[in-house]
Amino acid sequence: MSRNSKSYRTAFAEALDAQLAAKELRQADLARLTKRSRSYISHTIAGRKPISPEWADVIANAIDASEEERRRLHRAAALDAGFKIEPESKRGSR
Repeated sequence: MSRNSKSYRTAFAEALDAQLAAKELRQADLARLTKRSRSYISHTIAGRKPISPEWADVIANAIDASEEERRRLHRAAALDAGFKIEPESKRGSR
Protein backbone atom coordinates (compact mmCIF):
# COMPACT_ATOMS: atom_id res chain seq x y z
CA MET A 1 0.00 0.00 0.00
CA SER A 2 1.41 3.41 -0.89
CA ARG A 3 1.81 6.25 1.60
CA ASN A 4 -0.99 8.21 -0.06
CA SER A 5 -3.56 5.45 0.36
CA LYS A 6 -2.95 4.64 4.02
CA SER A 7 -5.91 4.48 6.34
CA TYR A 8 -4.75 6.24 9.52
CA ARG A 9 -5.91 5.29 12.99
CA THR A 10 -5.05 8.69 14.46
CA ALA A 11 -4.65 12.31 13.43
CA PHE A 12 -1.18 12.24 14.98
CA ALA A 13 -0.16 9.30 12.78
CA GLU A 14 -1.32 11.14 9.68
CA ALA A 15 0.49 14.36 10.63
CA LEU A 16 3.69 12.55 11.58
CA ASP A 17 3.70 10.34 8.51
CA ALA A 18 3.36 13.41 6.26
CA GLN A 19 6.29 15.08 8.01
CA LEU A 20 8.45 11.96 7.85
CA ALA A 21 7.71 11.58 4.14
CA ALA A 22 8.53 15.23 3.44
CA LYS A 23 11.87 14.81 5.20
CA GLU A 24 12.50 11.41 3.58
CA LEU A 25 12.63 9.70 6.97
CA ARG A 26 11.30 6.30 7.98
CA GLN A 27 9.99 5.06 11.30
CA ALA A 28 13.36 3.36 11.85
CA ASP A 29 15.06 6.74 11.44
CA LEU A 30 12.68 8.28 13.97
CA ALA A 31 13.45 5.46 16.41
CA ARG A 32 17.17 6.14 16.08
CA LEU A 33 16.73 9.92 16.40
CA THR A 34 14.51 9.66 19.50
CA LYS A 35 16.47 6.77 21.03
CA ARG A 36 13.28 4.70 21.24
CA SER A 37 12.71 1.22 19.85
CA ARG A 38 11.13 0.74 16.45
CA SER A 39 8.33 -1.08 18.24
CA TYR A 40 7.69 1.94 20.47
CA ILE A 41 7.53 4.22 17.42
CA SER A 42 5.22 1.81 15.63
CA HIS A 43 2.90 1.65 18.66
CA THR A 44 2.94 5.44 18.94
CA ILE A 45 1.94 5.84 15.31
CA ALA A 46 -0.70 3.10 15.57
CA GLY A 47 -2.31 4.93 18.50
CA ARG A 48 -1.43 2.29 21.10
CA LYS A 49 0.89 4.67 22.99
CA PRO A 50 -0.44 8.02 24.20
CA ILE A 51 1.13 11.20 22.87
CA SER A 52 2.05 13.62 25.64
CA PRO A 53 3.05 17.20 24.85
CA GLU A 54 6.58 16.30 25.92
CA TRP A 55 6.72 13.28 23.60
CA ALA A 56 5.38 15.38 20.71
CA ASP A 57 8.24 17.85 21.41
CA VAL A 58 10.83 15.05 21.46
CA ILE A 59 9.59 13.89 18.07
CA ALA A 60 9.44 17.44 16.69
CA ASN A 61 12.98 18.14 17.89
CA ALA A 62 14.26 14.85 16.48
CA ILE A 63 12.93 15.57 12.98
CA ASP A 64 13.88 19.24 13.13
CA ALA A 65 10.26 20.30 12.71
CA SER A 66 9.43 23.90 11.89
CA GLU A 67 7.16 25.85 14.25
CA GLU A 68 4.21 25.15 11.93
CA GLU A 69 5.03 21.43 11.76
CA ARG A 70 5.35 21.36 15.56
CA ARG A 71 1.90 23.00 15.89
CA ARG A 72 0.43 20.39 13.53
CA LEU A 73 1.82 17.56 15.65
CA HIS A 74 0.52 19.06 18.89
CA ARG A 75 -2.87 19.83 17.35
CA ALA A 76 -3.19 16.28 16.02
CA ALA A 77 -2.22 14.81 19.41
CA ALA A 78 -4.79 17.05 21.14
CA LEU A 79 -7.49 15.95 18.69
CA ASP A 80 -6.65 12.31 19.32
CA ALA A 81 -6.93 12.95 23.08
CA GLY A 82 -10.44 14.33 22.58
CA PHE A 83 -9.76 18.03 22.97
CA LYS A 84 -11.94 20.43 21.06
CA ILE A 85 -9.51 22.63 19.19
CA GLU A 86 -12.20 25.03 18.07
CA PRO A 87 -14.80 24.86 20.88
CA GLU A 88 -18.40 25.57 20.08
CA SER A 89 -19.51 29.05 21.07
CA LYS A 90 -22.27 29.56 23.62
CA ARG A 91 -25.71 29.93 22.18
CA GLY A 92 -26.90 33.48 22.22
CA SER A 93 -23.48 34.98 22.95
CA ARG A 94 -21.63 37.23 20.55
